[in-house]
Amino acid sequence: MRKTLMLVILVLVVVSGSAYFVWAETIKPEPLSHEELIERIQLTYDVKPKYVAQEDDQVIFRFKKDGVTYDMTVDELDGHVNKLVKIAGSYSAPEKEQTTPTTKVLTDEEAIAIANKELKGEVDALSYRSTSDGGYYLIEIDGDEAEAVFQIHALSGEILSITWDE
Repeated sequence: MRKTLMLVILVLVVVSGSAYFVWAETIKPEPLSHEELIERIQLTYDVKPKYVAQEDDQVIFRFKKDGVTYDMTVDELDGHVNKLVKIAGSYSAPEKEQTTPTTKVLTDEEAIAIANKELKGEVDALSYRSTSDGGYYLIEIDGDEAEAVFQIHALSGEILSITWDE
C-alpha cells in the first residue's frame, strides 16, 4: 500500500511538473517586430532608427540626433531600452541669445507728464535717483495755486509720494 501511494505521488509530481513547463512555454510573450520597435523609438525619441544587429532577445538600433550617433539596445519582448551608447559625434548646446531686459525707464518728459496730471505748472527741478528697484524721479512743479515735489517710480510710472508746499 505504501509503495502504491509513493508511486501515485511520484506520477502526480511528474505530470504536474510537465504540465507547468508546457503551460509556461505557451504563455511566453511573442517578441515585438523590428517595425514595432522602430515605431516606439521614433515616438519616444523623435528619431529614425535603423536596424543594426540581433543578440539573443536584444535588438540593436542606430540613430543620429543633434549631431551625435547612438546605438540603442532594446529588449524585443517588451521594448524596454537596456542600453544607449554614444558612437560618434559631439553635442553642442545652442548658444543662448542675449536678450535685453524688457523693463524701460521713463524718460524725463514721460515723468513730467505724469506729474502734470496732478498739478499743471512749470518744472522748477528734475532729478533721477537710482535704486535697486529701478529708481525714481523727483520733480518739483510750481503751479498757479500750489507747489509740489513728486516722487515717481522710474519703471512703473507710479506716483510714490507728493509733498505739497503751501
